[in-house]
Amino acid sequence: MKAKKPRRASFFWSLALILFFPCFSFAQTIWVFPRFAIDGDTLFLSNGLKLRLKSIDAPELGHGKGKDQYFAREAKYFLFKLVKGKKLKLEEVEKDRFGRIIAQVYTADGNWINREMLAQGFAFYFEHKGVFYPRLLKAQQEAMRLRKGFWAKLLELPLARRSYLGNSYSRRFHQLSCPNGQLISSRHKRLFFSLYEAFYKGYAPARGCTPWPLVD
Repeated sequence: MKAKKPRRASFFWSLALILFFPCFSFAQTIWVFPRFAIDGDTLFLSNGLKLRLKSIDAPELGHGKGKDQYFAREAKYFLFKLVKGKKLKLEEVEKDRFGRIIAQVYTADGNWINREMLAQGFAFYFEHKGVFYPRLLKAQQEAMRLRKGFWAKLLELPLARRSYLGNSYSRRFHQLSCPNGQLISSRHKRLFFSLYEAFYKGYAPARGCTPWPLVD
């Protein structure tokens, strides 16, 4: 009878697969421990790797002398509050082009961290590689309706009443004046008549020409 491999060996073998095969994805569950939050959608783990929460995006922290986007620090602190001192279970694990692990993340008691960030208004939904998660988008829609987290201010700003141009391929939306928005093929163009409509349909703001406000 063969002896079972130690859990630690299995854990590091799984991570080795992720590191050396960028497109590798598997159903095996991995357990990790967070060390700190880098921002509202990324954690630094005790093993030295970075973990990006799949299917969500959060306001960006400023780099260097750049300004933070509105609610960026609140999102970072809330994420760490959710995971601090907890063992985390990773599912649907992949590796992105930046070398980060990306996954759906759960605590041992079953709290789905990706969903919780959306449900409380600290992150917004982003459709990863065309994989649609109805429960995640529904959590965001409910947070929008109740004006939780950043939605309370964001949806009341003048920019919320503007029209936006969405790309059905990338699932990002642009301000109408954004040059990148003008490059979207007619087949993939989607016009939204408000910020609420763009987010409600599951589109996320483009990184360039973003309508997201900055902290003064």
